[in-house]
Amino acid sequence: MAIQVISLVNDGTPYLEQTTELDGQDFLFIFSYNARDEHWYMTMQKEDGTPIEGCAGVKLVQGGYPIYRVTDPNRPPGEMFVLGPDSEEPGLLDFGKSTNLLYIPEDDL
Repeated sequence: MAIQVISLVNDGTPYLEQTTELDGQDFLFIFSYNARDEHWYMTMQKEDGTPIEGCAGVKLVQGGYPIYRVTDPNRPPGEMFVLGPDSEEPGLLDFGKSTNLLYIPEDDL
């Protein structure tokens, strides 16, 4: 099973935007950190800006599968999950370092 780490350049900025290839397709990821509730949120779109229904403002939690229930045909065909070293939620500086967003390609499901 090949697991892809969705690499993030987290320099402590509470807003990150990047394009990542998943299963041969490019997706735009927008990550934002909410200091009030101390969680990261993810919005994912097709590279051309086409929204993916159910992928806007998804809360990223330790052990969570953020696109598990998304049925939009534009979503990546594999599965994603959040994984870190303990049960703590990823803080502003943790996401992309000690806690990662991982992707399992469709062929490995």
